[in-house]
Amino acid sequence: MVMGAFFYLSHQPTLPKVVPEFDSSDKLIHALAYGFLARTWFWALSDRSHQKRMGLAFLLTAFYGLFDEWHQSFVPNRTADGYDFLADCIGAFLAIAPEFPRLICKTHTQSLSS
Repeated sequence: MVMGAFFYLSHQPTLPKVVPEFDSSDKLIHALAYGFLARTWFWALSDRSHQKRMGLAFLLTAFYGLFDEWHQSFVPNRTADGYDFLADCIGAFLAIAPEFPRLICKTHTQSLSS
């Protein structure tokens, strides 16, 4: 559902302004949106180990960001932008980052019990 909404929006030749414009406001929107997608993936992959969930959530989000930029290169009045992709990846990483302490604690606890 989230990816479908992204695809629909990225297929539009122009987008409505949802926040007041400032320098790099579109990058902030990319980071927030793809951070949300990464958390959605993290939640959806709950049947896997914590470490795999983190990695897959990031990789799937980054892959979709790359696909989305490629897709936009075919849409009139839109372009593929490497900085948008970078913002997508940063947003995904920041959304997954709060899970790192849990992973470290879990790994540390397992090594103590061995």
